[in-house]
Amino acid sequence: MKLELEIDVEEMIREYLDSKLSTLFGGVKVYSSSTPNDLPITYVKIVKTGGLGVENKVFNEVNLTFDISSCASQNKVTNINTYTNALLRNAYEDLPIYEINQISTPYWAPDTKNDKYYRLITTFTVKLRTKTLETERKTI
Repeated sequence: MKLELEIDVEEMIREYLDSKLSTLFGGVKVYSSSTPNDLPITYVKIVKTGGLGVENKVFNEVNLTFDISSCASQNKVTNINTYTNALLRNAYEDLPIYEINQISTPYWAPDTKNDKYYRLITTFTVKLRTKTLETERKTI
């Protein structure tokens, strides 16, 4: 029997990090692709920025860029980035990820919409299983 899983990688990672980071950092919100007009004090935005482009029958490989922003402090952004990296690298038990690689070092970028925000951006390649194959056992 085949079990096919349709996985939105961006949304899967967003949900995972949102639950973890909001607990660790008191209400930090994680968004995918777009952010609301009224930005929270601290937030993480995840955007799919590349990858294979076509899902393989067994796995999907995507590049996800993490944009961590806060007007609270530069130190808070650094801490959230550190925890985000650690959570991603240890997500194997909770998510169908089988490989994750950081492909850019974190770098500071000015916020073009609001100069009061500190922004730290980094990109990862995430590989995950998109299909799980199950076989029926026959007893002899």
